[in-house]
Amino acid sequence: MLYLSRRLSPRSAAHRPAVLKLALGLLAIFAAPPWALPAVPKAHLPDLPRSLLPHKALNPTGLYNIGGHFARAKVIAATGDQSASLEFDVYHKPSQAWRAQYLLPVTSAVYSGDELELSFKFRAVAPSTQATLNVSLHNKKSYIPLMHAIVTSGPHWRAVQLYQTTWQSVPGGADGLYFSLGEQKQRIELADISLRVVKTGIKSLHFGGQWRRQAQRRIWLYRMAPLTVCVLDSTGRPWPQAKVHVAMLRHAFEFGTAVDADLLVGKSAIAQKYRHTFLKYFNHAEFENDLKWPEWDNPAKRKRTLQAIAWLQAHHIGIRGHNLVWPHWRYLPEKVFQLRHQPAALRQMVARHVANETRMLAGKVDCWDVVNEALDNHSLQDILGKSILISWYKIAHQNDPHAVLYINEYGIVTNGGHTRLKRLRYERLIHFLLDGKAPLGGIGVQCHFGRDITPPQRVVDILDELAANHCQLAVTELDINLPNRKIQGEYMSDFLTAAFSVPGVVGINQWGFWAGRHWRPEAALWNKAWTLRPVGKAYIHLVYHDWWTDKKAQTNQAGLYATRGFLGAYRISASSGGKKASEVSKLVTLSRSGMQVTLRLPGKATPHPPLKR
Repeated sequence: MLYLSRRLSPRSAAHRPAVLKLALGLLAIFAAPPWALPAVPKAHLPDLPRSLLPHKALNPTGLYNIGGHFARAKVIAATGDQSASLEFDVYHKPSQAWRAQYLLPVTSAVYSGDELELSFKFRAVAPSTQATLNVSLHNKKSYIPLMHAIVTSGPHWRAVQLYQTTWQSVPGGADGLYFSLGEQKQRIELADISLRVVKTGIKSLHFGGQWRRQAQRRIWLYRMAPLTVCVLDSTGRPWPQAKVHVAMLRHAFEFGTAVDADLLVGKSAIAQKYRHTFLKYFNHAEFENDLKWPEWDNPAKRKRTLQAIAWLQAHHIGIRGHNLVWPHWRYLPEKVFQLRHQPAALRQMVARHVANETRMLAGKVDCWDVVNEALDNHSLQDILGKSILISWYKIAHQNDPHAVLYINEYGIVTNGGHTRLKRLRYERLIHFLLDGKAPLGGIGVQCHFGRDITPPQRVVDILDELAANHCQLAVTELDINLPNRKIQGEYMSDFLTAAFSVPGVVGINQWGFWAGRHWRPEAALWNKAWTLRPVGKAYIHLVYHDWWTDKKAQTNQAGLYATRGFLGAYRISASSGGKKASEVSKLVTLSRSGMQVTLRLPGKATPHPPLKR
């Protein structure tokens, strides 16, 4: 984009119409959202690669201690083959890692379709044996990361190289490149920092074809099964060339969404539209807020939620209970906080809540998120001990023995897949629960994607790693908050394909579907006026077209028709054809083992000559 370097000052009235026209044109451009800006002419950009950092990238004054004194920095001079570096001594661990941070300003423009390359090297310095950095590049307006990773190193230099395609233009430059140092008390040496634009003009996601071919193969193997229809006449003989219709009614796989109880039971036209859309496109529900402890304690809200549950049951919709305990004070009722200095009473109150809610909803909820985001929310564990988590699972199981009990966590699959440190913490917590005999049956991964989308093959790898814990997996909270609608739709298709291909995954739940009731309206499948966005079209095309079985055919000379269908509920029908055609049908469920369905038509089959070859 071209920028004016000085104020326009027309010298005569004759110039004013032209100037006004130019000003209106510029206003139209700058008033548009960042992703609607025109492409930048290559002639006006520096040659690639284009650096986004100031020439002096190592400057100890870039260290910030926020809300206290946590770290100090010094420059280490270059020696031999080693370039100059910065050494950080985090002598006091802050409450949040970002309170001790090293900031490099990024003033150069970043445009939608730019591929960024971030590289640096770092190591732990004695007495530290391991160093951890939380690295992010932020958009100065929204502070949603354009790039993010958590990386670790030992005492030897580790070279890090990260790539990320941006889908939002930031003409004034990003806010800055942040190195959060406060993950632990540590000494870190950091050198050779580079942030560059290496490609421009990228308009589509290109993750390669091999991962997709492998995913489609796994989908064929694990999400489909053989189905044979045998049509006989009243005497038990085969009926050749009978017309057969294999019509899928519902997926076995959970394609669900977060829902709002008010809209499920409301009387307005909007509520009716909401319910109709939900029933048409989803087969599983998860209350976004209505089953959380503070809402559950409200008698009026509880009554409405129970009405919504009854409505879902009447329509044979499975329900995920979200959640029993979100163990931070900010997510708990005030009465719980008041007991923070009385451990015995606190323990009893939480146990009573878990027991009461699971007992009241026993048989109505398929699965429970017993604990939500326990890695970063541990107010209760800090007082009652980590083992209190195990007791909550046991109490839930005692009161609702048929529900699958989950743990749920964020930041596992997102952030470009650069989540190794948090994944290790999550797996340690899972093993702690299983070793303590907690009846843990499911592992939930929230998937709130921003601009740091994770390559599909990395999604598959992370989910496969979690599946090794021998618990079922579910994507519990999916939304893709990208401003570029085309890219948003493409990534929805890629992510769904990747997750659906992993055998251990039993469900994918959108975290809402309508912009009028969504925590991130730009991520919704339908906008507020109920217009389907490309991201919604991608979802529907896969779930109700590519992964949907609806076939019409004729039986062979042996009265058989064989096919392969997606797992789920079916209506299988057969008719004799002709003017006095008769039809019979049967409702069946296709499982992994496959099945043969036999239908008997009234009358006797008319012999047909063999087909000519």
